[in-house]
Amino acid sequence: MKFSFFLLITVSPVLGAEDLGDPVLENLKAKLPAGWSVTRIKDEVIFERLESCRVLMENRINAPMFRETEAARKQRFMEHGKEEKPKLVIRLEADWGPGKIKEAKAKNSKVYKEIEDLRRLMGMEKLKNQFLSSKGEDFLVPKDKADEEKINKFKTEKEKLETRIIKLPDYSTPKNGLYVISKIGVEDEFHTVFPESASREIYDILNQLRDLCLPEERR
Repeated sequence: MKFSFFLLITVSPVLGAEDLGDPVLENLKAKLPAGWSVTRIKDEVIFERLESCRVLMENRINAPMFRETEAARKQRFMEHGKEEKPKLVIRLEADWGPGKIKEAKAKNSKVYKEIEDLRRLMGMEKLKNQFLSSKGEDFLVPKDKADEEKINKFKTEKEKLETRIIKLPDYSTPKNGLYVISKIGVEDEFHTVFPESASREIYDILNQLRDLCLPEERR
C-alpha cells in the first residue's frame, strides 16, 4: 500500500517586504505602527494604513471648543465625512548629502538677499500693510495708479528671482533627500479625522523619520 504525504505550508503576508533602497527607510519600516504597509514605486515610497478613516473638512483656526460624545462624533463623521485611506507619500531624490544641502542653502540665501534689496530699492516697505503682512506674505496697498504699477513690477521681478530658489528636502539621509509629497488622513487647520488614531499614526511615522534622518545642523 502506498501512502502520500502532503505538507501544507501557510505563509503570512509580509507588509512591504521589498527593499526600499535606503537603510534609513528600512529602519523606519521596522518601526511602523501595526496595520500599516509600505511599498516603493519608482522614486516614491508609499506608507498606507490598511483600515480607512473618515475625514471632515472644517476650519479649525480659532474654532471654539465644544464637547460631544464619542458616539455623536462618530455619527457626525459617518454622515458628513469622506472615507479615505490614510497615506503618506515620500519622494526620494539621490545625492542630497550634507555638502549639497549646504551649497543649496548658500545659493538660496543670496536669492533672498536679492529679493530684500529689490523690496527696499522699489520702496515696497512704505506700501506694506504691517498688520495684514504679519502672517509672512507681503500685503501691499497702493495709494494711487503709480503705486499700483510699481507693485505689479515688483511682483514680476520678485517672481523671476524666486524661480532660482532651490527646493530643499524635508528630510535627508546619507543616501537620499526625502520630499513629503502628500499626507492623507491627517488633522490640520482645515481637517479633522475619525478615528484620531489614524492621524496620530501618520505624525508618529514622520517623527520617527525625523529622528532617523540627519539632524538639522548636519543638513
